[in-house]
Amino acid sequence: MPFYDFKAYEQKWQEAYEAKGENISSIFEHIYTEHNADNRPSGQVMSSLSMSDVVQVNERYFYVDSVGFQELNVKPFKDMELMTPVSNEKIEKTIAADREAIGADKHDAYQKSFNEAYFAGSPVNFSNSGTVEDDYNKFIFNNAQKYSLSSLRSADQAGWEKADEAFLEEVAHKSCEKNGYVDKTDIDRATITLFKLSPRMAVLEGDKQEYTKKLKDNVLASEFCKEHTTTKTAAAVR
Repeated sequence: MPFYDFKAYEQKWQEAYEAKGENISSIFEHIYTEHNADNRPSGQVMSSLSMSDVVQVNERYFYVDSVGFQELNVKPFKDMELMTPVSNEKIEKTIAADREAIGADKHDAYQKSFNEAYFAGSPVNFSNSGTVEDDYNKFIFNNAQKYSLSSLRSADQAGWEKADEAFLEEVAHKSCEKNGYVDKTDIDRATITLFKLSPRMAVLEGDKQEYTKKLKDNVLASEFCKEHTTTKTAAAVR
């Protein structure tokens, strides 16, 4: 399945889902036409968009059918991922329920934050500059399905807490691989990144710093960090 950069369509896509009168299928028809033209983007190295291809837009997937596009629901099953159809009516109900639960402004802020992180972490946009911000975006892209994270709903806060803590754990392991020990400075930088970039911040009630501090404390209290956290001086003696 080829990757196509559909970021240029993001605003049009969002406007269509705001029920402003545009038919969503027309957006896909435009994409289909453009990516079947002789001068299509990356036409020298990528095949044309064809029936049975799967197109990814944000964290959503669409099957190119004989007529039109069919949205798919991706579910993990053992070591595989199964794709099953999901209706637009279900999507609209999910969005409406989330807006009612937390308010339209918070929902929109959450959705914007999620899309920014997810898009930035996708293979077609990932900058690979080595910053902790890039690492977080890539982590969200690679693990959204694992933790049931979605731009459509912000309600699954337990999933976000698990995902954000897992990111700090990943940073701890990478720090140990790089330094021979877990450098707390790396954990501090990653915690600051959570505070700035985690989509949960858009809807979290209460003290946001307390949330990130709790996750950092959990990771530093883990058996791995207890065993591998030390000072630079002690590491040099080793």
